[in-house]
Amino acid sequence: MRTAQENEFWRWWEAEGQRFAWMIVRGWSIPTHDAEDIVQQVACNASRWLAKNLGAKLEIPLVVCFARRRTVEYWRRRAARRSERFDHHALEDEGDAGRPCHPPTDPFAELNVARMADLLDGLDEQILDELNRWARGQTSRQIGESLGKKENTVTTRRLRAFESIRARVREDRARPDEPGAPRQRPAA
Repeated sequence: MRTAQENEFWRWWEAEGQRFAWMIVRGWSIPTHDAEDIVQQVACNASRWLAKNLGAKLEIPLVVCFARRRTVEYWRRRAARRSERFDHHALEDEGDAGRPCHPPTDPFAELNVARMADLLDGLDEQILDELNRWARGQTSRQIGESLGKKENTVTTRRLRAFESIRARVREDRARPDEPGAPRQRPAA
């Protein structure tokens, strides 16, 4: 039996899933059937992720938006490599070096809930509301009209919010580890 949070996710996903598939097909010339597979894969992974993190105080669309960006980026890189000749030896060499042979296919596996909540917690409520509306598929114009702001203002605020999040992630990565502490990669 699904929880209320999972039901909310699935209602949102049914409305947004086809738009997501269309974006993938149109933007990166991936066949429609592959795009539909990607949509289903992300939906299943999201459902599993939600089951583990029901206590998280994160807006579902914003979380899915982060994962969607990772997934689209993976498939964009994969589509760009299509014309390259496949080299089994290079793949084995990469694997032997301890590096992953390909990007992860489950973007939710890398999402660190506590870190995401911490990054978003640093934003004020208005910006967080605008980000959640944007993640739900509203345009800057629609957000601006509903909040009484100019479209450019909404876009600029969103870009600045993402840049501040990126800067905090870069700072975390550049910070030297404490002795004896395992290195953790920030998600998002």
